[in-house]
Amino acid sequence: MSYRTERDFVDIEEAVEEVRAGRILVVVDDEDRENEGDLLMAADRVTPEAVNFMAKHGRGLICMPMMGERLDQLQISMMVSDNTAPLGTAFTVSVDARRGVTTGTSAFETEFAQIGPRDAKGRSLREFDLQRRLFKYPFSFLVYSESFDTLPQAVKAYLGRRIGEVLAGNDTSADFSHLSAADRQAIREILDATRPALVRF
Repeated sequence: MSYRTERDFVDIEEAVEEVRAGRILVVVDDEDRENEGDLLMAADRVTPEAVNFMAKHGRGLICMPMMGERLDQLQISMMVSDNTAPLGTAFTVSVDARRGVTTGTSAFETEFAQIGPRDAKGRSLREFDLQRRLFKYPFSFLVYSESFDTLPQAVKAYLGRRIGEVLAGNDTSADFSHLSAADRQAIREILDATRPALVRF
């Protein structure tokens, strides 16, 4: 994989040529929208090296756009039945290869999982289990982030109550039907040990 290190913005025509050549671009949006950047490349030019680069340096989920008809053919459902995201981002459930998958993306998987924090049983919300889903315990590790810490106290209190309702099994809506009793118990124990002030049971 070849890299360019220029820091200047490029116009759309040049960006298209870079994508056509199989290179990764950093695409940023307006400050008054999400004010963030994404790594972007053509799906038909993706290589294992490119995936490893995105996983290691992007530190986030790797996504690919798909038409609704193709999602229906593959029986890939939406992440939630009632999308309340401010921008209506249409995320589906996480997927991975059906065969030949064991844990994750080698060095990145190991390094990411080691960040923790872990409970007394050694469990972490950053653990991978690609045989079942992207993460072993389906609960966002972003509760440990600085961005989460800066949320208004009222928002965190509300989230704590809702999380408690879901993990206690009081919320049986379709959005959380994928969580088994064992999942809920494990997540509850991990949060109780690593983020005890968050959840209200």
